[in-house]
Amino acid sequence: MLLLRGGSSGTERDFYSDTVVDSPLLSSLPTISSLLDEDGPFGGAQYAFLFRTQPRAVSLVHRDLIDKWQDMDRIHVPLINNPGAHLTSDCLSIHFAAGHA
Repeated sequence: MLLLRGGSSGTERDFYSDTVVDSPLLSSLPTISSLLDEDGPFGGAQYAFLFRTQPRAVSLVHRDLIDKWQDMDRIHVPLINNPGAHLTSDCLSIHFAAGHA
């Protein structure tokens, strides 16, 4: 996982920090940066991450218990995906094609 936008303390608090900065890495990813800009389609998202999973990996069911995360919408955009990959949330399972939010 790479933190592209969030806190800058180098701790887990970066995932819910009130003071948010762009990682230097984000400037080297112009397409992703343009999506996160204030005038981009994701309207200045407060936090941004890149996740990578191994082929045939399974992410465990989890709940975000931090109050701050309860009031946020999450947008998932697979960059590379396979037809068998699904995102499950609130008992709904859906396949996202690469590049679709």
